[in-house]
Amino acid sequence: MLDASSIVSVPEYCPAACLTPLGCAAIIFAVAKKLDPRVLKALQELGRQGGLIGGKARARKLDPEQRREIARKAARARWAKKTKKT
Repeated sequence: MLDASSIVSVPEYCPAACLTPLGCAAIIFAVAKKLDPRVLKALQELGRQGGLIGGKARARKLDPEQRREIARKAARARWAKKTKKT
């Protein structure tokens, strides 16, 4: 079993850092950098699978009008990006 104290020494970080999402993310990133690349790859794949499932679940919950509005907003953003380039 992997012990977090063997990867990162906790005194390096402010104990209050984990009270904010950004602080927690910084600590998680520091720990992840020291993980075996194979473990990191497996964790990335798990996160990707969850994201794929989450998008489909969100789409099922939305009614057609909400989906249409989201699609319109995305199209406007794409077109705005194209007009800025020219």
